[in-house]
Amino acid sequence: MNEKKDRTELNRKVIAILKSHIAQKGLKQSDLLRLCREKGYSLNQSELSRILSNSISLSLYPILALADVLEIDPAVFMFEDQRTPIATMSGISFFAILVFN
Repeated sequence: MNEKKDRTELNRKVIAILKSHIAQKGLKQSDLLRLCREKGYSLNQSELSRILSNSISLSLYPILALADVLEIDPAVFMFEDQRTPIATMSGISFFAILVFN
């Protein structure tokens, strides 16, 4: 039987991952917004603030935009059992994201 996956808890986990990468890179919200603009994403200060404070439920667009500007694989947000390693180089695993229609 599958365990229940609570939306609020999943949001919290994704935000924790985002915040960790933001901190590792020493970025501020203004830096993220600038990077988003430079890459063509339309994310505004209010939306980013609500995302990082866990005030709104996340959608795919900001997750992919932030993953792109933070230069992280969006697969880090997936459950480990849904990640499929496609290659390993120098101890780093690269994953494909399984998409179901």
